[in-house]
Formats: sequence, structure tokens, C-alpha cells
Amino acid sequence: MLPRIGTLRFERFLPRLDHLSERFALLMLILIGEGFFKIVVTLSDKGISKVGAGTLFNVVMGGLSLFALA
Repeated sequence: MLPRIGTLRFERFLPRLDHLSERFALLMLILIGEGFFKIVVTLSDKGISKVGAGTLFNVVMGGLSLFALA
């Protein structure tokens, strides 16, 4: 931007990036909560004792990925 014409010469228009990390952390918290909720709902719908191998694999991989994400 040109210094005489652009808005970067005013300090109140300088970009502040501190809030982006906070918003990203809040988004990750929401995603982890939704993922955990989906795992619990899937297990409660199917019944824990009646879970097939495919569903069990998906639940385990989903749980591990949520743990890694956190």
C-alpha cells in the first residue's frame, strides 16, 4: 500500500493477528466436541455389544484422531 494514500499509516488500521490463534483454538475445541459426540451417538444407536468390526474400527480411529487433534 502506498504510505500517503493507504490506510496502514494509521495505527488503528494495522492488522492484529492475535485473535486468529484464539479463534482457531475455539474452532478446534468445537470440532473435537462434535467428533466425540458423534462417536458416543453412534455407539448408543448401535449398542456397544452389537458393534461390528467396521464400526469398531471407525470408532477407534476416530477416537485416536480426536486424541491426536487435541
